[in-house]
Amino acid sequence: MRYLVRDAEARKISVPTLVYWGDKNTVPPSVGRHLADQIPVSEFVSAPDTGHWAQFESAPLHDETVLRFLLGEGGRA
Repeated sequence: MRYLVRDAEARKISVPTLVYWGDKNTVPPSVGRHLADQIPVSEFVSAPDTGHWAQFESAPLHDETVLRFLLGEGGRA
């Protein structure tokens, strides 16, 4: 419960936010999608064949996605 982000808290996030998830994560991608849906300006990306350590397991896709997001080349997915 300590790290739980409640919907009301997520809706208060006022900066563009990337929610990057692994599609094989033990916490299913639907949880990440729901989180992204609560944040007013967000993008959700689910990396294929990737578990919890998505930034390591799919490093090239992760790096490309984060760079694109930081450069403002993303959009609400």
